[in-house]
Amino acid sequence: MNLIQRMAARVFGLSAASDEGERRSADWSDSMFLADLHGRSTTGIPVHPETALNMATVHACVRVLSEAIAVMPLVVYRRLEGGGKERARSHPLYRVLVEEPNPDMTPSVWKQTLMHHLLTWGNAYARIEFDGRGVPTALWPLEPACVQRGRDLKSGAVKYLVTEGTTQYVLDAGEVLHIPGLSHNGRDGLSPVGLLRETIGLGLGLERFAGEALDNGAWMAYVLRHPGELEDETFDRLRKSLKEQQGGIANSYKPGILEDGMEIQQLRMPGDDAMFLNLRKFEKREIASAYRVPPHMLADLEGGASYSSIEVQSIEFARYSLGIWLSKWAEECTRKLLVSSQFFIEFVVEALLRGDTRARYEAYRMGRDGGWLSVDEIRSSENYPPLPDGAGEGYLVPLNMGVVGSDSAQPQPVDDGTSEERQLTMHLQGAAVAAANRMVAKELDRVQRYQRKDDPDALAAWADRFYANQRGPWLSMLEEYAGGIALALTPAGTSPDDVAPTLRQVVRNVVDVDLAAALEHVQGGKADLGPVFDKRARTMVRALTDELDTRLKGTNR
Repeated sequence: MNLIQRMAARVFGLSAASDEGERRSADWSDSMFLADLHGRSTTGIPVHPETALNMATVHACVRVLSEAIAVMPLVVYRRLEGGGKERARSHPLYRVLVEEPNPDMTPSVWKQTLMHHLLTWGNAYARIEFDGRGVPTALWPLEPACVQRGRDLKSGAVKYLVTEGTTQYVLDAGEVLHIPGLSHNGRDGLSPVGLLRETIGLGLGLERFAGEALDNGAWMAYVLRHPGELEDETFDRLRKSLKEQQGGIANSYKPGILEDGMEIQQLRMPGDDAMFLNLRKFEKREIASAYRVPPHMLADLEGGASYSSIEVQSIEFARYSLGIWLSKWAEECTRKLLVSSQFFIEFVVEALLRGDTRARYEAYRMGRDGGWLSVDEIRSSENYPPLPDGAGEGYLVPLNMGVVGSDSAQPQPVDDGTSEERQLTMHLQGAAVAAANRMVAKELDRVQRYQRKDDPDALAAWADRFYANQRGPWLSMLEEYAGGIALALTPAGTSPDDVAPTLRQVVRNVVDVDLAAALEHVQGGKADLGPVFDKRARTMVRALTDELDTRLKGTNR
């Protein structure tokens, strides 16, 4: 049945018996060859998408890739007329993809399930459930082993035969979300487990061999020599005794008892043991390379892995390993779930591609100064809400840049007292005053404690030494805040190196004047230094800002 007929059957309670006719009128042999990929490897171990997950490396690769897809939101966007895009939160499909794909699953579980099918079976299928208006309301994963793709013998339309227990039904192509992996024909994905059958089979064989060797207590580490010939009954008794007393990990290193002139001969196979371990490592890297998963994500840090190399590998993983999967998901979802070309579906990958905090903030600063990022957009990238009353919606316009001949190239009047530069300066001034007040409070406490000794000469000598040592901390603290104040007072794009000489000279002047005045008050025997010291922080920062403003404006003229 087509979509209209299926909807009518649901609404009016009509029989879906025509599915049997549809099943017979379609050719399902197109995808039957996929079953041949699964089976026994040359090791004799059966390899199947479910059994392959018993191998740790396959399990880890599937988890890494499926979890990476699961954590990224799959979002409906609206194309804007002037270019760009915005989230289409009012679109009915937005809730399905972002909040609840179906009543039984969360979005992350749904995406992880389909990705697991892709990475083991090579195909991911989801049945699309529509409401009475033909709008998708739910997406139900289908077991890949229960789905066959075929074509209608008359029309050539793609059909999907789904088997659930003893029930079979046919779905149109528009009712199935089908994401194929690597494919020969562009329609049916090849199972990675089937393609890697021998590699995975060897890995499973090595694991089984190691387990059985441990169960037997050794890697054929010794043989027993007897001077004569053992009778069958004696031989069976000896073999059973060795199995019970020496076999298994729990019996390792227990002493054995030999009788009747029997001797033990050790067998050393260090070369074979090393080859076994190297072969297991080789299998791990072979499978990781087939799935394109960096070794460090599988806890394999051999080969001199460093922080920088791991960072590069992580970026390459996001771009190259996940890139093709992100494209396939987005293209198939857009094609099957949306009608209007005004909308499209895409993953939100920014969180996965984030750098470290310092690099991220530097990029934000460049975007903000360049005029193509607003404060609210930056806050949104960091998962913060917008500033109230639209305070973060504006964009900065560099005054020293613009298109020749346009109004934007002409100098704009500065709104003194309300410009963003002025607001930033005031903010930095407040922070500097707070930091200076903390240092003044500690300084006053030290001075007042020494004043209690009531020895003016000793106090004067101590104050000389004390304020000589205070100069360094004051310079360090003020230079940190002065750098921000200086950049706020200069045009956008000014390099810190350009203002550094002026900044250091101004800070030295302000600190020297302040400390000289403080020393004079202390050595003058002033009893109550509190009111004097309370004004120091604000006076210093105001003097610092004024002198920087005067000098930098003179420099920029």
